Amino acid sequence: FTDKNAGTGNKTVTTSGVTVGDGVNNGNYAVSYANNTTSTINKADLTVTATGVNKVYDGSTVAAVTYGDNRVAGDVVGITGSATFADKNAGTGKSVGVNGIALGGTDAGNYNLLNTTTSTTANITPKALTVTANGDSKLYDGSAYSGGNGVSYNGFVAGDSQADIGGALAYGGSSQGAVAAGNYVITPGGLSSISGNYALGFIDGALSITTSNASTAAVGNAALVSSYDAALQAVGGLGGSSGGGGGGGSGGAAADALAAAAAEADKTGEE
Repeated sequence: FTDKNAGTGNKTVTTSGVTVGDGVNNGNYAVSYANNTTSTINKADLTVTATGVNKVYDGSTVAAVTYGDNRVAGDVVGITGSATFADKNAGTGKSVGVNGIALGGTDAGNYNLLNTTTSTTANITPKALTVTANGDSKLYDGSAYSGGNGVSYNGFVAGDSQADIGGALAYGGSSQGAVAAGNYVITPGGLSSISGNYALGFIDGALSITTSNASTAAVGNAALVSSYDAALQAVGGLGGSSGGGGGGGSGGAAADALAAAAAEADKTGEE
């Protein structure tokens, strides 16, 4: 044949290299050739198969497949089609339908496509979703901390929301029962994906317990209060003494101590 491609009643066949002889009179013949121009090369039958490609949940039924077929080695044939999962949800061995299969490419015309649809299976794996405990803070009040300040989510696909999250939100970590001022960990938990489309990962938040300036000043002024009380007691003692010169001297010293304690208290309060 002059080329490899399929055709009906229009393919040319050429011959050459023919020799004629009867063993004795070989030289008595001159060979000429006439081409056959009405020969046929029939198309080969081709069946397309598909293998599903796993994907991560994305909220759609769109699927990807790789195609296989029984083409002649070396032929250039392209295959197109549309692949979809039966539904969007995560799962293993999910049905994938392939429709609208068509051939293209240089050698596509040499084949009879036997199927325009096929089917296969593939997995949809859950998508990662992070659940982060919100930070919290409180002023020291002597009571134990419990619970948390809610959580935030990151990773929902378009159209999905925390309505897909079930379970009872729970908190753990060093924050639970914390009393003293300091920094603590809030660990979230207890939640899961209702549909199974998400794989939840939990991230800790932080709790800060701080003391107020007022409580700090009260603790710092304890010594001053003590000295102030002592001065008041000294002044109070004057009421039972006589009006002699010795009593007046004692009263003046007590008054001086009281004034000094008051001045120091005012100074500390301003700081």
